[in-house]
Amino acid sequence: FFCFLSVVMNWKVYVHYEDEHLEHTALVQLPPTASVSDIVKEFTASIQKAFPKADVDVTKYQLTKSNGRVLDPSQTLAKASIIPKEDLFVISKSSSVHRKPVPSEDDKKNADNLKQKGNAEMAKKSYKKAIQYYSDAIKLLPENAILFSNRSQANLNLKNYQAALDDSNKAIKLDSTFAKAYLRAGKAAMGVGDANSAKSFFVRGLRVTDSKNDKLSKTMSKEFRKLIDECQMAIENQSTAQEREKAVVAEFQKSIEQIKDLFSRGKLKETAQQCEQILKLIPGEKVSTHYLSTILLSADKYKKAIEVLEPAVDAHPDELELRISLAEAYYHTGDHMKAVKILTGIEKLVADDKDNERVSIRVARHLLKIGQEDTATKLIMGVLKKNENNPEALMEYGNLLLEKGVLHEAIKVLLRALILNSEDKTVRRKLAIAVRAPEGLKFLLEDLQDANSASARGFLALIFKDFGALEQSEQLFKSAAELAPSSATYWLNYIHVLEIIVKYQEAFDSTVQYLENNSKLSLPPVKPEDKEVSCADILSEIKELKDISLALKQRSGGEGKKAEDVFGSCDEKLEHNFTAEQLDLLALLFTLVKILYVTGNIESIVKIVPLIERARRGKQLHLTSIRNEHAYYCCIGQLLPYISTPLPDYEPLYVVGDSHTLPTAWQTITVDGTKRLLIPKLVTGCKMWHLRKEAYFFPKENFDNMISSIPDGSEAVFLFGEIDCREGILVAVEKCRYESVQQGIDHTIDIYMDKLKEVKKQKNIRMYIHPVVPVLNETRDMVKQFNVTLEEKVKQMEGIVWLDFFSSLLTEDGNSLVSDYTLDGTHMNPTYISLLESSINATK
Repeated sequence: FFCFLSVVMNWKVYVHYEDEHLEHTALVQLPPTASVSDIVKEFTASIQKAFPKADVDVTKYQLTKSNGRVLDPSQTLAKASIIPKEDLFVISKSSSVHRKPVPSEDDKKNADNLKQKGNAEMAKKSYKKAIQYYSDAIKLLPENAILFSNRSQANLNLKNYQAALDDSNKAIKLDSTFAKAYLRAGKAAMGVGDANSAKSFFVRGLRVTDSKNDKLSKTMSKEFRKLIDECQMAIENQSTAQEREKAVVAEFQKSIEQIKDLFSRGKLKETAQQCEQILKLIPGEKVSTHYLSTILLSADKYKKAIEVLEPAVDAHPDELELRISLAEAYYHTGDHMKAVKILTGIEKLVADDKDNERVSIRVARHLLKIGQEDTATKLIMGVLKKNENNPEALMEYGNLLLEKGVLHEAIKVLLRALILNSEDKTVRRKLAIAVRAPEGLKFLLEDLQDANSASARGFLALIFKDFGALEQSEQLFKSAAELAPSSATYWLNYIHVLEIIVKYQEAFDSTVQYLENNSKLSLPPVKPEDKEVSCADILSEIKELKDISLALKQRSGGEGKKAEDVFGSCDEKLEHNFTAEQLDLLALLFTLVKILYVTGNIESIVKIVPLIERARRGKQLHLTSIRNEHAYYCCIGQLLPYISTPLPDYEPLYVVGDSHTLPTAWQTITVDGTKRLLIPKLVTGCKMWHLRKEAYFFPKENFDNMISSIPDGSEAVFLFGEIDCREGILVAVEKCRYESVQQGIDHTIDIYMDKLKEVKKQKNIRMYIHPVVPVLNETRDMVKQFNVTLEEKVKQMEGIVWLDFFSSLLTEDGNSLVSDYTLDGTHMNPTYISLLESSINATK
C-alpha cells in the first residue's frame, strides 16, 4: 500500500511496501541540492528506525513523478525539476510489483456507465442491484478503487459486513489515499465486531484527510475523529465485557464444582438449590440439569424432572444421557408413547454397543407397557443375542417371563441377572417376588449353583428378608445355619427373621440349639481375674426354661417384687477385644435377652445378664456391627428394676410400637377401675413410612404379624414416629422427596392414619395414639411439630383416641424432657407411665 511523506518543501512522497501493516509518516528536511536518492534514503531510514524489524533496503526502491517518469537517483532535486506540492512516488523494484494492465477506452466508458447505474440503484436503496452493477464494472476495471469502495458501501447497507470489509480492503490496496475506502473499511470492521481493526482503518483514513486542505477532507477528518473515539470506547467496553465474561465463566465453573462436591457428599437439597439457581440463569444447562434430574428421579418427582429435562433436551438434542433420563421420567408418569418417541431415532448419539443395548432395553420396557410385547421381546432377545450377560436385559426378560407365568424359567433368568449385578435393587425385588410364588423357592434351589453352600443361602435369605419374602428367608437362613452350625452369623440372622414373623418360641429354641452346638465357645472377661463366659454357662441358667409362653400363661394373682438390678452400666470406656465370631455370639445373647423380655421371661433375664456383663461391661460396642442388638440389650438391662415378677394376672393392654414400647412393657396401670398389664408388641425399627401400601420392607411385615397376634376387639396403644422424626423425614427432605419438613410430616402421618384405619377395620381394636416421645435434644423441636400435626389428624378420625399428655413430658419452658422421665438418653423412664394412665382414663 502507500504511505505518504511530507518534505520540508511541502512535497508528498508515497512509498509502496509489501507489508500492508507498515505505516509511517516522516518529515524530511533536504536542501534543493540534495539528490533524489537522498530523499529515498532519508525516508527509508526513518522507516527503519520506527520499525526495526522491517526489511527496508534503499536499493530496492526508486523515485517516480506522478506522470510515471522515473527520476535519476543521482540528480539533484533542482535538476530533477521537482515542483513544490507535486506528488512523488517511491516504488518497489521487486518482482511482486507488476505493471497494471491498461484498460481500453471502451472498457472505461462501459465501466463508468455501469457505475452510474449502480449509483442510481443506491439512491433507490436497491442495494443488491447496485452490487451487481458494480461487480460487472469491476470485471472491466479490476484495478479501480472507487468501484470496490462503492460495492463495499452497498454491502454495508445490506449488513454484509465481511463482504464490505473485503471490498474496502481491496480499494485501499489499489489506492492508499482513498479516504472513503478507509471509512467504509472501518465501519465494516465494526460490523464484524473488530473494534481494534476498525480504529486502525479510521486512524489511517484520518492521516489521509488531514494531509488535504479541501472542505470534504476536513469534514471527513471530523467524522474520522468521532469514529476513532467511538472505537476506543468500544474497545474499552469490549475489554470490560471480556473481563466480566471471564468472571462469569469462572463463577459458573465454581458453581459446577460445588454441585459435584455437594452431590458426592450426599448434600442433595443443597445440590438441587445450586442447580436451580444456574438453570434460572441458563435454562437447559446440561451439567446442572443432569444432577437435578438425578435427584428428582430418585425422589420420585417425575413431573418436576420432566420440567427440568425438556428444556435441556431441546438445548442439547445430541446428549444421550439427558434423553434417557427424560424417557425414564415419562415411564414413571405412564406416558410410554412419549418416552418411545424420545428414544427412537437416536442411533447417531449411541457411542458403542453398550449404549445401544441400554437404549434398546428401555424402548422395550415402554413397548411392554403399551402392549407391543412381540416387538419388545425381539429387542430384548436381540440384546441378549449379542451380549448374553447383560444384567438389565436379563432382568427385563425375567420380569416378562414372570408376568407370563413361566416361573421356573423366570427364576433362572433373574438369578443369573442377580449374579451379574448383585446390588441391583430391582433385580433383588423381582427375584423375591418370584420365589414367593408356589414352588418358587424349590425352583431357585434347583438352579442355584452351590445350593448346599451356607454363604449362598445366607446371601439370598438376606435379600428375601429385605424385600418381604420372609417365609423363604426363614427357610434359607435355617438351612444355612444347619449347614454351618458353628456360625453365629447365620444363626443370628435366622433368629432375627423368626422375630419378624413373631415365632418367638422357635427363635428361643434355635438360640438354645446354637449354644448347645457350641457349648465350649466363650467370651473373654472384662476383668482378668474373672472366668470366661461360655455358651455352656448361659445354658445352665436357662436349662429349665422350655416353653417361653408360660410367663404369660401362668401369671400370679397380683404384683410381685421388683426385679433385681443386675445390669452394669451403659458407660463405654474400654476398647473391646472381641473377634468377629465373638461379636456375633454377643449379638446372639443380646437377642436372646430381647426375646425373653418381650415374652415376659424377666426372671430368666435376671439370671443370664450377670454372665453377659462379665464379658461386656464397659466395652465400646456402639460403633460395631452389633450396635443395634447392643442398644436393645442395654435398654432392657436398665428397665429390669422397674418390673415386678412374677407378672400379675391383669387384663392386657397391648402397646404396639418401635423400641419405645420397651419402657412400657410389663408395667401396670389402672384404667376405669380395672388393673391392666401393658404387654409389648415390639416392631423392631419400624417407621410410619414403612407402613405405606406399596412398601415391601420387612418392618411392614413385622407390623402386620404383630397386629395378627393381638386378639380381635382388644385395646392397644400405638407408639410410632420417633424414628421418622429422628432420621426419616429429615433424610427425605435432604433427598428432595419433600419440599419442607412440614410436607414430610403431613405425608408420613397420612400413611400412618391409612394403616390404622385398615387395622381398625380388620381387628376392631380400640386404639390409643401415643404422642411421639421427645427423648433427643437434637430432634425435640421436630417432635413438637410432628405431634401437633399428629394430634390434629388423630382427632379427625372416628374410633381412634389421642392420648393428650405430651406437654407434661416437658419442662415448663418446653425445651427439655423432665429429668424424672429420662432413662438412657434415647428412651423414656417407666416413671412416665402414670401420665399414660391418666391420659387413658381421661378418655373414658
